[in-house]
Amino acid sequence: MLAENPKGLTIEEVSRKLTLNRATAAKYLNAMAVSGQAEVRALGPAKVFYSSHRLPLADLMSLSSDLILVLDDGLFVLHANDTLLYHFGLESGEVKGLRLDLSPLAPFLAGADAGRLMQTLEGAEHVFDCEVERGGMTRYYRGRALPLVFEAGARGVGLILEDVTGDRRHQQELETRVQERTRELEEANAALEREVDERRRAEERLAASRRTVQQILETTPNLVYVYAVETVRLRYANPNLTTILGYPTEGSWAGEGSEILPLVHPDDRSLLEGHRDALDASSDGEVREIEVRLRHALGHYLTLRCRELVFKRDPDRRPRLVIGTAEDVTERRRAANALRTANGQLLLLNGITRHDILNQLNILTCSLGLIQGGPPSDAANLDQARRAVETIRRQITFTRDYQSIGARPPEWQRVGAVIGHATAELDLGSVAVDVGDCDVEIYADRLFEKAISALIDNAARHGGAVGMIRFSCSLVEGELAIVCADDGVGIPDDEKERIFDRAIGRNSGYGLFLAREILGITGLTIRETGRQNEGARFEILVPPGLFRPG
Repeated sequence: MLAENPKGLTIEEVSRKLTLNRATAAKYLNAMAVSGQAEVRALGPAKVFYSSHRLPLADLMSLSSDLILVLDDGLFVLHANDTLLYHFGLESGEVKGLRLDLSPLAPFLAGADAGRLMQTLEGAEHVFDCEVERGGMTRYYRGRALPLVFEAGARGVGLILEDVTGDRRHQQELETRVQERTRELEEANAALEREVDERRRAEERLAASRRTVQQILETTPNLVYVYAVETVRLRYANPNLTTILGYPTEGSWAGEGSEILPLVHPDDRSLLEGHRDALDASSDGEVREIEVRLRHALGHYLTLRCRELVFKRDPDRRPRLVIGTAEDVTERRRAANALRTANGQLLLLNGITRHDILNQLNILTCSLGLIQGGPPSDAANLDQARRAVETIRRQITFTRDYQSIGARPPEWQRVGAVIGHATAELDLGSVAVDVGDCDVEIYADRLFEKAISALIDNAARHGGAVGMIRFSCSLVEGELAIVCADDGVGIPDDEKERIFDRAIGRNSGYGLFLAREILGITGLTIRETGRQNEGARFEILVPPGLFRPG
């Protein structure tokens, strides 16, 4: 289908044409992209998949001036290009199909031992050197072992050898010349030794100073960086570029001239422009501060508090450079936002609950008045008074639980451990709970366990003949879905949203309302997606940036 649609297809289009559900179509397309059978490009928020166009491996190998050897996952030789066979004086039939360590190539490739090559199958590249004696001459090669994945999905190893004989001999010649010149200088002027020695000591002091600075840069908890103020292009970043933002300090992005602006949240780019203007107008040594959101390598945004100053202003040495430090304050801001949200919810709830309790007290007062003025056998009024008292008790208990939401900053919590602890605290009788494979951490209010307890308790109490409650964790369109499913009677479609309202459901419980409020503190959502008569199914959705591997 991709070959018949050269302009490419989205996941939705493939799903519709093949009558597959979207998740299945996405799984197959991503598998084809990983194996090289398809190419994928981003078009706005959508992914567009194209049929891959590649030259045959043998043709590509024949075009290379390097020595190339391809091995399968058993380290048997699959391919050797003509350049390699010529350099080693071999024919294709002498090596193809043989295990590398048993082939005529083994004496020449001592650096590519089987242990290292097996590690390469698992994705670890490595470099080695080898020497070849042939025709009375020694040739030197620099080799690289690379992991390969073939079209059928099988793994393999590619060995690429570069002839560095000329470089090695040139290096040896240079070393010989340096040694000869050094001896001449030593013999000509012994006094130079003292000067050279002094210069060496100065260089050692300079190197020690540089090492000290480097150690400071590598051990500081903050990101330290340098960029050109005119172009906002990165010139240097310490290893915390990887620790905080997930980008490598070396490579295509973090190399000389990497752009910073595309990483800035669109809503913060005008703020950054104003900050650059303020830097440009600042006096020497004046530090400017800014808080800006930057995109993590995984796609979510982090809030960084940056302190910067311009340290090179010479107009003849453009571009001007800015040095800065950045502190990750994302969780601090999340905690503050969660606290503000919780305070707002508490104010709202206090008003609502106070109104409800006053209503119940009015009912209680009227009922007691009727009882006092009526016959002693007025049981109806007495029952109404008792119900009002019970309602007040539940509301006060609910207020006690609700006031704890957001009282302390959220924290990272291991989902599997929370489910296990919540299960142990409940009396479930014959109901079994399967914790599932939830080895993941989420950033949530500290009452997250109470939300989990509410789901389990709701299933056990109101799910009918529930025998099993199962938890599972999976990724759904970039979000983490924590699923709690039971084998009970399920929930009617017209009640799927109402069950989360305060005092809705059997026995007028507050559990699911509390669960939604607790999750909402840090932006988590919950919904019911089960089918009636097939069991209830609650999904807790965790946005990107709020979950990480356990």
